This record gives sequence, C-alpha cells and structure tokens, in this order.
Amino acid sequence: MTVYNYCDTISTVSNCMEDGLMIICFQCSLETKEALDKLVNSGHYNDYGEAISLAINNLAVLQNQISKEGILFIEEENTIVSVGKPRIADEIYPVKEDNKKEDKNRGIKNEKMITQEESWEDLPEVFRFIDDEYAPKEFAKLPADSWLKGQVIPLDLWFFGQFNKLLPAKASCRALAFMLIDNLSGVELPDAAESIANNAALLGDYLTKLDEKWDINREDAISTAFPKTGPNSNKSKLRYANQFVASINKQGQITGLLASMKLINLTLEKNNRVTLTKPGWEFSRLKNPVLDESQPAEVKKFSELEIEFLLRHISKNVPKEDFAYRTILGLIDEGINTPTQIDDALKKRIPLSVGRNLSQSFLSAQRSGTISRMTDLCLVDRERDGINMSYKITSSGKDYLNNNSGWGSRIREIIK
Repeated sequence: MTVYNYCDTISTVSNCMEDGLMIICFQCSLETKEALDKLVNSGHYNDYGEAISLAINNLAVLQNQISKEGILFIEEENTIVSVGKPRIADEIYPVKEDNKKEDKNRGIKNEKMITQEESWEDLPEVFRFIDDEYAPKEFAKLPADSWLKGQVIPLDLWFFGQFNKLLPAKASCRALAFMLIDNLSGVELPDAAESIANNAALLGDYLTKLDEKWDINREDAISTAFPKTGPNSNKSKLRYANQFVASINKQGQITGLLASMKLINLTLEKNNRVTLTKPGWEFSRLKNPVLDESQPAEVKKFSELEIEFLLRHISKNVPKEDFAYRTILGLIDEGINTPTQIDDALKKRIPLSVGRNLSQSFLSAQRSGTISRMTDLCLVDRERDGINMSYKITSSGKDYLNNNSGWGSRIREIIK
C-alpha cells in the first residue's frame, strides 16, 4: 500500500474540498483490494475514486428499487422498469480445464487444438449456424428512429454504457433465429428472453473454457458479458436477458442492445412477439469464428466479414452509434486519447438533453461502453503503460471516420 506524506495528504484534501469532493478512508480485505485493482487496471476507470463512486451509485440505485419492487430492469436511458419475479432457472454445467498459451496478437493461437469431444460439442445447439431455408417469411421493420445521420446526438442518448460487448448480440440473434424456426409469427418476448438467457449461461461456460485454455487476458476475454451457470446465476441471466435480448419499457417500446442496433423488433401485431429484422437475420447467418469453428486456429470474436457487415449497417441505419463512433474516433485522431481526456472533451463539446445533468461516473460509463464496442469492431486499440491507458485509432478506424462524403471532416468541426 502507498504511504502518503502528511503535507501532500493535507494539500490533496484541500484541493478536493475546493472541487466539492471528499476523501473517505475505509478498510477492506485483500480480496476486495485485488478486485479494485483489476477494475482500475482494466482501463475503464480513471482511478480508484471513480471506480468506487460508480459502484456506490449503482448499488444505491439497485438497493432503492429492489426494496420497493423486489427486482428491476436497467435500461439504456438509465431508467428503471419493475417486472416482478424472474423466471430464469438455475442450471449447473461443468467447466473443464486444459493447456493454454497466449499470443501477443489480437487473436490467441492455440498450442493444443480443441477437439469436438472436448469443447465444441458443449456449444448449445441454439447458437449453431442456421441454413437459409429456415429464413423467416417476414422480417420485422427496423425500429423507428428520431435521429438522422449527421445530427449531433446528446451524450445521454447514446447507447447505454453497459451495452459494452457485441458478441452477445451475435449469440442472441443466432438463438432467436433458431427459435423462429418453430415460431414463424414471432416469439413471445418473455419466452425469448428466458430461453436465450439460459442458453447464454451455457455458452458463457464454454467461452470461459476458451479464455482459460488460451490464457486470454481480461480485457480481450470472449466470455465477458455472458452469464455463467451455477446456484447463484439468476441475476446474471436476468441482466443478460434485459440488456442483450430485450425488454419493454413503460412506453411500450422494445429496448436493449439488439433493438438499439436495429437487429430485432416487435412484430406488426404489437402483441409482444419479437422477430429479427432483415439485417438481424443476415448478421445471424454470417459464420463466426467462435460459434462455427470446431478447431479454430485462433480465438477472435468476429470474422472480417461480420465486422464489415456491422460497420456498414451502423453507418447506414443506426445514427446514435454512428455518431458516437465518429465522435470518439475524431477525438483520438486529434490526440485526445486517454480516458480522462476523452471524458473532459465529451463533457465540453457534446450537449446533453434539455434538463439532464450527467454524473462523472455515468459519463465515464458511456465513454467506456462505446470504446469497448469499437474495440470489438477493430476501430481502436488499447495501449497500456503500467496502469495508464490510452487509445490508438486503427486503419479501419481511420477508414470509418473518413468515409461517407466528407462526414469525417464535419465531425471534426462539430467536436472542436
């Protein structure tokens, strides 16, 4: 533990008081300190204070709502909708261990090939490739959007920060496509959410084995955001169902990452049945290196074709995400490339909705979630120097920023 000089400590306290902040000392176990170190070292938080503040704010929201309703949904607009008791069932699924080897490249090459008997057979059937003959007869319309490409979108209306990974979107689209084989008119949303979340826990166990086998670090882990099986898995399954399948808010609108990405929507009958949009179906049918290769030469989340498809879809159909990507890329290209620098720039340059006042922790979560999704799509790379994190725009990121009839140069004007 670091020992601070008394005068330095008094000076720090004085500065914090001037900023309206407080310093609080507390005792914790070694395990808690190690967990806190991992959070800060992940690069998603600027320092211990930000990680602790965000955790306390989140806990206060959860505790307040649970005391009233018993359970809750946290949605992309940072609103809460009570839904009663979950129907998610616990399951126990064994996790196997094996040799592991790390490659410094983005993909992790295996020292010992994973045989079908060892791992790939553990992949739940709902996530397997589906032939085109099972395509739905009708696709859902793309969810309505009040924003147009090129508009400046308030920071609080960007995708919810906890939608921080995109592999769950692939898995959920694939699972919904499987369920639609026997439900041509759409799947009841509660049934879809429950079934997909339960199977996602089995998939989480499978992906965890790959992470462990090839010693993939936490930042690049392919199992991140997936629930796991076990006696206490209900909360993580419910979180997955809400965030990475779908839920209905108070206004009767479908919410979650898939709806925000316009990969799913309610059927025209508006009877709480959900189905894939055409882009959702097309995305589900693209081969994926994690889900479709029984003996992959390397572990990576998406194929180049999948990344190209998603970037084209986002650029054309998802103004919120498109604006967020181009804003972050523009800042990094300008040399504003650390978490603190990006947070400060977003706070100064991107407006909020009328009457909104975002906390620093929520702002950081928005930035962190956006950059995490961009990393999945190979638009940015993380660079670490000790505990300090910075971001580097990739060649694909430069292409995305600069394409589409000069929109890249316009975003630079907007964010200055």
